[in-house]
Amino acid sequence: MFKKILLAVDGSEESKLAENYAIYLAKKTSASIGIINVVDISLIYLSGKEGEIMELPDSDVKNILKAESGKLLNEVKERIEKEVNEVNVIVRFGKPWNEIVEESKNYDLIVIGSRGLTGIKRILVGSTAENVLRYAKCPVLIVKKK
Repeated sequence: MFKKILLAVDGSEESKLAENYAIYLAKKTSASIGIINVVDISLIYLSGKEGEIMELPDSDVKNILKAESGKLLNEVKERIEKEVNEVNVIVRFGKPWNEIVEESKNYDLIVIGSRGLTGIKRILVGSTAENVLRYAKCPVLIVKKK
């Protein structure tokens, strides 16, 4: 049924639950897993003193954030490789939901954790999982904490 599963990870508890579902489904269907982490481009801005906004040099920030993303992806990959034969890692920069949807064009299923934003936060920020569900062309499994 599924030959390629895309697992979106961000280090959250829901992301770790999604990892378990992706492993289970990959084992049942002999699928490969692609693990994606998207570095949100809005992180290149930091608060300075007295509320001013500082922009860090683009290449420095990208290198730092890419290294952190790589560390997370390698930790997840090590766990998954014990259970699934083919595992790939993908680091992207941009809006998380958009990059996940773009990458998913090469996959049969997306597995993603829900962070469960509610109220005004959800209206202002939006939900990555919700946007992935809305715009992806393949099935999406959203995993949330009980």
